[in-house]
Amino acid sequence: MIYRCKDEECRFIADQEEPVLACPLCGEATEIKAEDALTGREWTLLGVWWTEQQDQGAEALRCFRRAAELADPWGICNLGWCLESGVGTDPDPRQAIWFYQQAAELDYPPAMCNLGVCYQNGIGAPRQPERALECYRQAAERGLVRAQLLLAACCERGVGMEPDLAQALEWYRTAAYQGEPDGQTELGRHYEFGIGAEQDPVKAVRWYQAAADQGDPDGACCLGWCCECGIGREKDPVEAVRWYRQAVEKGHERALCNLAACYEGGRGVEPDPETAAALYRQAAETGSPRGLTNLARCYSDGVGVPQDDKEAARLYRQAADKGDPAAQCNLGWCYESGAGVEQSWEEAVRWYRSSAEKEDSVAQCNLAWCCENGAGTEKDLEEAALWYSRAAERGNLRGMSQYARCLMRGVGVEQDRAEALTWYEKAAATGAPSAITSLAVVLERWDPPDYSRAQALYRQAAELGDPRGQCFLGQNYYYGECGMAQDHAAAVPWFRKAAEGGFPDAAYFLGRCYGNGQGVERDQTQGAEWYRRAAEQGCAAAFSEWGDCCLDGVGTARDDEEAVRWYRRAAERNDANGCYSLGWCYDHGRGVVPNDQEALFWYQKGAELGSSAAMCNLAFFYEEGRATEQDWTQAIYWRRKAAGGGNARACCNLGWNYQRGEGVERNLEESFRWYLRSAQLGSMYGQYNVGLAYKHARGTARDYAQAFQWFLRAAERGHADAMCHTGYAYNNGQGVERDPAKAVEWYVRGAEAGECYCMNNLGNCYEQGQGVEQDFQKAREWYETSLAKGCPTARSNLANLYRRGRGVEQDFQRALELYRQGAEEGDSSSLYYLGECYEQGQGVDPDLKLALEYYQKAAAEEEEDAYWALGRFCEDGILMPQDQNRAVSWYQKGADAGSARALYQLARCYAEGLGVDADREKAVQLCQEALKQDPEEEIRGETETLLQKLNR
Repeated sequence: MIYRCKDEECRFIADQEEPVLACPLCGEATEIKAEDALTGREWTLLGVWWTEQQDQGAEALRCFRRAAELADPWGICNLGWCLESGVGTDPDPRQAIWFYQQAAELDYPPAMCNLGVCYQNGIGAPRQPERALECYRQAAERGLVRAQLLLAACCERGVGMEPDLAQALEWYRTAAYQGEPDGQTELGRHYEFGIGAEQDPVKAVRWYQAAADQGDPDGACCLGWCCECGIGREKDPVEAVRWYRQAVEKGHERALCNLAACYEGGRGVEPDPETAAALYRQAAETGSPRGLTNLARCYSDGVGVPQDDKEAARLYRQAADKGDPAAQCNLGWCYESGAGVEQSWEEAVRWYRSSAEKEDSVAQCNLAWCCENGAGTEKDLEEAALWYSRAAERGNLRGMSQYARCLMRGVGVEQDRAEALTWYEKAAATGAPSAITSLAVVLERWDPPDYSRAQALYRQAAELGDPRGQCFLGQNYYYGECGMAQDHAAAVPWFRKAAEGGFPDAAYFLGRCYGNGQGVERDQTQGAEWYRRAAEQGCAAAFSEWGDCCLDGVGTARDDEEAVRWYRRAAERNDANGCYSLGWCYDHGRGVVPNDQEALFWYQKGAELGSSAAMCNLAFFYEEGRATEQDWTQAIYWRRKAAGGGNARACCNLGWNYQRGEGVERNLEESFRWYLRSAQLGSMYGQYNVGLAYKHARGTARDYAQAFQWFLRAAERGHADAMCHTGYAYNNGQGVERDPAKAVEWYVRGAEAGECYCMNNLGNCYEQGQGVEQDFQKAREWYETSLAKGCPTARSNLANLYRRGRGVEQDFQRALELYRQGAEEGDSSSLYYLGECYEQGQGVDPDLKLALEYYQKAAAEEEEDAYWALGRFCEDGILMPQDQNRAVSWYQKGADAGSARALYQLARCYAEGLGVDADREKAVQLCQEALKQDPEEEIRGETETLLQKLNR
């Protein structure tokens, strides 16, 4: 039975069995109406009634259809809504749009608005923001508040048009004047922040109040914030709490968090951390990212809940996954510090970056630091400066200070001291004592310095209680800097104040004052105690000083392991000396197990922080490729810095770079000069390289006797390569009387020290029967051991055994395989022997062109016999014009390198006047030198025959 209120203006209508005698809305009498007597509007009203009944969508749909048949625009619009939302039928957005269009053509504003929503969001039709905008405008101009709000949002965000904040403001104002709370709140927001109008906090509060008085939770929350912060009215935390509570009663998430913050901080209420945590939890349970973040912080800090890093990290992750930048930043910190999660710099950087990209200034600073220091990401100073600048532009004090530092020093950006000073001034203008101190530091070091203002700023910061400012003021008295007279006694009280304020550097300086008796009576125990305090408070310089106290037993008990622990702490805090000391400990096994990788890491860090000792050792690591890839550019860079300070080892290594032309232009004379300087300073590495220079006439005249003496000095001090050369000198009688047995002794010592070339040469001794009985099996074993240790020459020697069938079955293919492996690694011997194989057709078809290519490659690697081979090709005109002069040039290069074959060929040229003037004495001398090289039997025979002819 359909009951309708007799008052036609009343909207009551119902379809039910129970009689309705009086209208529940207005109290008028009701009447029973037949369906065929219902108007289109009444069918619509009945449909609305059915939508309010449970599971009666089909009845509502039927009623709206009847209303549509009677051309009621309201019913047509509602029929579209049913089809859009799937009420009483399957959703059919395209059909819904058609009905909205029909109702809109009947000038029904809600249909226009719904049609706009469909066009804006692509419901039932492609997205058409311009058409959506027009629909909203038509409905808004007809007074529909919802359309006015949607149109205002389009104007503000630039949907279907260019953003127009002023027009957005007018439509929000239109909705607000119609009493719409959402419009009133938005209008208040625009006035509060000056969006589309001049900022007017008083008007903002008036509109927030209007919305809040109507029970709008968003308006109430905004009004509460204005009360809390004193925006547009006097501060009134109690009133703020009242409005927050009103909004909270309606489930407003932001108000929940704001009210929680009031309880946490005791603003407008008594401090109540438990209630604060409960409110944050309530917000978190709604899925609020802010609620999750703040609840996580409570667990992290133990505010109102038991401290629990794991729970904090879990909640941060939930909020971070929802895109909350503060949570992402804090989750990054959890990974950085290992709080509640496994420590991971890479994960920290990932979350910092995600937060930073959402303009969280704290995350931007943290990400910048990681980029600057290479923590969890590649070191990138330009990116670091970029993030500091973005944080600075958002008013982050740390960002301003760090970006100013980057500009001042040219870190990641072009140096711009004037711009840097501007940022330091901006930071100081915030009134932060630490920023005032930073500005004072800059002005003290400016060119020209402004000592007067710097002093005033230091004192201002110190009197404001900034421990850093107090320490700097003390330092200026201590050193007599910044225009102040040196006065240790005046420095001590400021150091003490800063130290008592928890500034570790001040405690460090107090340690120096007591340790040296500066401004106080000397007291080593007090000095060590202040160093200890400074160290425990995090002063990196004090870590090293306290470590030294422990190492040397100054003012405390001697303890090497404790010293190493503090060196590590210093290194981890970027103290250059601490990094070097820890690297040195790992390098030399002092107090720790030796570890090349750790040594390299800390040397690198120490070098970057300015330690010359670390620079020297780091350069050596790069040179050797020790625990890292070989990098000659880095080696020469760090070596030059260390050598400039007179470091003997760095001098030696710099000489090596000049010898090879790595990072510098090749200059053998300069190379020898650096080697000799290093050797004279007592470096066994310098002694070894001076020996090489004399042996190979690199930058000085060849002098085997001098070479032997320098090799012997270095070998006796434990230099394994020098042992190899000392053995070679004994084996070949270079600079010393030939003694193969002594040669073997030195090779054995070098092999026991792990020197792979000594192992290779031992193999050669067994192969040739020099100093030991000939034993091809042992020769093979030593070659294999040497090869396993990385000696490329051992590979070619092993291949020679296979090629010649010595101690193994002759196998050209195995020999070629080994030669090719060596050639791929750039081994000169392998390259040369490949040339021989192709020239002689051993295991391959003869190919003189390939042979020549391999000889040329071997010569480029300074393989001595390759010079001889190229000389033969020139002399005989093989694949090139015959050129005796050029042949002699190649023979000379081989002779200079000590090739017995080249010496023989050059002797023959002098004997016969081939490409040079005939010179019997020179030929005799060259033959004698060739025989000293203990050549192979064939070359020895030819050399001896030539020498006999020359002596007739």
